[in-house]
Amino acid sequence: MLDWTQVSSNQMIDWDYELIKQFESYIDWKFLKKNRKANSNVTLGLLFPKRAELPKCHCSFNYEICECSTRNWHNGKGKRFIAR
Repeated sequence: MLDWTQVSSNQMIDWDYELIKQFESYIDWKFLKKNRKANSNVTLGLLFPKRAELPKCHCSFNYEICECSTRNWHNGKGKRFIAR
């Protein structure tokens, strides 16, 4: 029998929608939501809204959904600045 907490935490797995959907009822969502590899491949909150939240937007654009890896700031004149 698999330890689904360990599986859900595993960053060596190539997580994708089909794999997650296939094992959705077994996955330990508390740990999958913290798994960087899974979150870099799949937007869990978008594809599994009953299991995970959408990523919080950190941009000045204040998008409903945001996948920016850095904070982007808009100056109102069509230009973006990336905070460092």
